Amino acid sequence: MSRYSFLHENIRLRLNLIAKEALQEVSLIEPPVDYNKLYENQKLYATSYERFDPALQDLAREFQIKKLEDIRGVLFVPDKQVIVISDDYKKRNNFTFAHEFGHWEIPSHRALLYKCTQFDLRPSARKQMEREANYFASELSFMGEIFTEYLFSSSVSMKAIMDLSDKFGMSIEATLIRAVELEIRPCALLSLVVHNDNPEKFLTIRYALYSERFKTEIGEINYSQAFNIDHELAKIVTETIPRLINSHEFTTNFGKGKDGQVKHKLKTEVWKNDWNIFALFQPENN
Repeated sequence: MSRYSFLHENIRLRLNLIAKEALQEVSLIEPPVDYNKLYENQKLYATSYERFDPALQDLAREFQIKKLEDIRGVLFVPDKQVIVISDDYKKRNNFTFAHEFGHWEIPSHRALLYKCTQFDLRPSARKQMEREANYFASELSFMGEIFTEYLFSSSVSMKAIMDLSDKFGMSIEATLIRAVELEIRPCALLSLVVHNDNPEKFLTIRYALYSERFKTEIGEINYSQAFNIDHELAKIVTETIPRLINSHEFTTNFGKGKDGQVKHKLKTEVWKNDWNIFALFQPENN
C-alpha cells in the first residue's frame, strides 16, 4: 500500500500539478532540485540552524513542545521565512526544505498559515496539512516523472537505488520507498528493527511496502514474523554495508498451502546504517 493512499486521488493530482509547475517556473529539468532557486523565486528566506535558535526555544515553550528535536522545520508565512533545524544529513534537510516549501506553494496552506502558525491548528487539521506537505515534498524532490524515467532504466537493486539517492539528493529511505511504490517489476521492502535483548525475536518488521506486481504475483510478507539471531538477515547487524545475502525462504500471506501460507524463494539485498536496516526482496528469476 502506498504511504499516501489516505489522500484522495484528486488531492494527489492537484499536488502533483503544483509541484510540477513550481519546477517548471524556474526551469528545473534535471536532478537534484535546487531549493535555493525555488526559494529565491518566491522570495522566501530560508535559515538552517546548526544549533537551536532562541526564537525556536521560545516557540517550543509557547506551544508546549517537549522536545525541540521534534521540530524539523517551520514556515512563517507573513515573514516569508522558513526555519529548518539542520543536522549532519543534508539529504534529510532537503526533504524538510521541500516540505516547508509545500506549505507555501499549496494555496490553502498559505492562506491558513497567514493567519496562524502550524501549532495553532487543531490536531486533525495539522495532520492533514502535514500529509499533504509530505506528499508534495516527495513529488517535488523526486521531480515527478523524471524519477520514474531513471528508475525504469536501471535495475532493481540496492546499488541502483543508492545511485538514485545521490542523484536526487534524497535519503536512502525516501528513495527506497519511492522506488518500490512506483516500480512496475515485482519487489518488496522491509524496514527492520533490532532487539539486542531478545535472541529469538532479534529482528522484527517496522513496516513493509510492495510494488503492485509483487502483491499480485507473490503476496504480502507475514507482518508478524520475527527473525532470530541466527537468521541470515540478522548477520547484517555486524557486517559491512551494503550487503548482498543469499536467497532465502520467507513466509508470505499468499497461496493455498497449509494454513493458507506458502513459501517463496526471494533474492534479498540488505542495507543498513547506524539507525536503519532495510531489506529489498525480489523473485529469484526477476
